[in-house]
Amino acid sequence: MDTTTIAQVYLSVVAVIMDELRRDKVVTLPLLGDLQLKEQKRRVAWVGKTHAVIGPRDVLKFRATDDFKRYLSKMQGPAVILNTPVYRTTLHPADVAQ
Repeated sequence: MDTTTIAQVYLSVVAVIMDELRRDKVVTLPLLGDLQLKEQKRRVAWVGKTHAVIGPRDVLKFRATDDFKRYLSKMQGPAVILNTPVYRTTLHPADVAQ
């Protein structure tokens, strides 16, 4: 396949997903998970240096299937256990002396 055909197929899939999201608010991708279009409530937020009320808006959420989560975990490899703490809650005496 040439690159223009691949781009057309990809954009066609994206267009179908967008149409289904607008119509049903949920798209199920087999073996991967669900895409959901959810309405986020209005809220107060910082816009620059001022507080403003942002109205309700649609946000895209992805919920992966358990099989896909397990697959991604296996691809990530085993967990690494660090011997040193990542966050220090107290100052070390050598740090204070400097």
